[in-house]
Amino acid sequence: MNCIFWNCQGLGAPLTIHVLGDIIRDHQPRLVFLSETRATLQLIEKLKRRWNLNGLCVEKVGQSRGLALFWQKDLAVDLISYSNNHIDAEVSGVNHNSKWRVTGFYGFPEHSRRQLSWNLLRNLGQRRDLPWLIGGDFNEILSNAEKTGGPQRLPSRIEMFREALDECGLIDMGYEGIPFTWSNNRTDPCTVRCRLDRVCASNEWLTRFPNARVQHLSYAGSDHIPIKLIFSIPVSTCNSRRKRPFRFKATWLRRDDCEQIIEQQWTKNIDADPMEALIQKNNDCRLALIQWSKLTVKQPRKMIETLHKRIQNLNMANLIEGSRHEIRVLRAELERAYEDEDLVDRIKNAEGIWQEKPEDIEKIISDYFEHVFKSTNLSGEEIDEVLASIETRITGVASQLLSTPFTSDEFGQVLPSRGLRQGDPLSPYLFICCVEALIAMISAATARGDFQGVRVAPTAPTVSSLCFADDTLIFGKATEAYACVLKDILDKYVRVSGQEINHEKSTMMFSPSTPPTRRNNIHQILGFHIVDRHEKYLGLPATIGNAKKNIFAYLRDRVWSKIKGWGEKQLSKAGKEVLIKAVLQAIPSYVMSCFLLPACLIKEIEAAIRRLWWGNGANKGMAWLSWS
Repeated sequence: MNCIFWNCQGLGAPLTIHVLGDIIRDHQPRLVFLSETRATLQLIEKLKRRWNLNGLCVEKVGQSRGLALFWQKDLAVDLISYSNNHIDAEVSGVNHNSKWRVTGFYGFPEHSRRQLSWNLLRNLGQRRDLPWLIGGDFNEILSNAEKTGGPQRLPSRIEMFREALDECGLIDMGYEGIPFTWSNNRTDPCTVRCRLDRVCASNEWLTRFPNARVQHLSYAGSDHIPIKLIFSIPVSTCNSRRKRPFRFKATWLRRDDCEQIIEQQWTKNIDADPMEALIQKNNDCRLALIQWSKLTVKQPRKMIETLHKRIQNLNMANLIEGSRHEIRVLRAELERAYEDEDLVDRIKNAEGIWQEKPEDIEKIISDYFEHVFKSTNLSGEEIDEVLASIETRITGVASQLLSTPFTSDEFGQVLPSRGLRQGDPLSPYLFICCVEALIAMISAATARGDFQGVRVAPTAPTVSSLCFADDTLIFGKATEAYACVLKDILDKYVRVSGQEINHEKSTMMFSPSTPPTRRNNIHQILGFHIVDRHEKYLGLPATIGNAKKNIFAYLRDRVWSKIKGWGEKQLSKAGKEVLIKAVLQAIPSYVMSCFLLPACLIKEIEAAIRRLWWGNGANKGMAWLSWS
């Protein structure tokens, strides 16, 4: 069973009708909630007959608004209440043995009327007799991480939405797919994207449907994308025409939900003979894992190819900045897909031809690593040129002792069996020795005037490079000539040290006054990705401006998300105390050891912790002592 929630922005356009028909045919939803239909009762009745559905609607107001709720004819749905901003109904399960509540919601789009949306949500939340599911276009976000482009949303507006969800006992169900559900469809740099559409549920509903999840679908026809709610994995209705032998894959053990599915199938009660119950549980577990693999895990190779195409399309589009967060999400999914693909069944050789024989695959892999670790034939002059840039630090007797060749008595007998690995105690020292040559070459070029660093103040010294662990930061004036000099230095360092530059992880940032044409020219020279700013390094913001509260607002969002995921109604005072001290108070401690957080942000974090401590899930609760 699944449901669709979509702000279609008018059912009068033929494209929207065709897209909605495709959604119904492709996903076969049991329930469909539409907002901003801008439709009359006659049009809704026509669509019901066209798709053979039951339904009801709230007619448009002028040339805007309008809601509609469709459902399959074999589903029992009873209307509870409705308005211009919601449709509330009661749904009966299979054989009418269970009931739950569904609400299609449309928040007021005007900022001045946003409080009316939350008052309506609180009124709907007063009825707690049934498990509750609510979805639709709320026209608000839960954190500024759900928005890209344009000015940041005021924390007070976000907090009002959070408080309304808390008072109603609702939990955001998250999503799968692209991170944003709405776009203003303007060209860069005026592109704004937000996650305005979502599905929330009460703890009782999530307990009844533990496998439910939300997907963001990719369909045109509106500025909003439809969201799909999948209730559970069908097991008993699985009838495959082509029977294949069941094989349990070791990669499934990497996923937490695999263990949950197995435990769920083996712990259910079956009224039968013990041997028959054993056979039935084993068969049900097999069918559940097959369906879970098809719906969730998928084929790693197909997933990899699809993700590559999506990332490539986003990189080639004009709205690059607006899609930056989306690309990061897709890359994380791509990494998980590569982890799931544990077997190498074929590989391309240097000519781009696929090789499938095991001996050919082994030879290609062996040749590749042999090329990577093989020393290059360097001239002595090039090595001496690099070493000449390094400042002499050891002189006199110490230099003579270190230059003396080792004897067999001093060195002993060593039988090397393997090379250096990551984590080897000697590895960091070798890297420092190598990167010392790179820093020396940049400093020498700066001293000669071939390269120009930056100054943080007119009287401050020039800084051209900084090193932190195995990362190097290079500062310079943004000109094509200096970029060519840096390119020559990096190429020479690569040849001499044998190390390679990872262009995928290397990025460069320009000042706002740098012309776009110059940025593109430098990008062509160096080949590094261009970013607006380096967001985080070692878990901390890399750039700090005047608006420190907005920079560190993610700490408040993390605290709130942790609290929402715990279900505070089921926690005792002792349990809350442990979670507050061990988890919540530890979230900002690392950042606070390096930065002085704004006092207003600290008060907001403390307010969230206070609500957890004194509240009971339904309200804030009475604070019996002052918080100090």
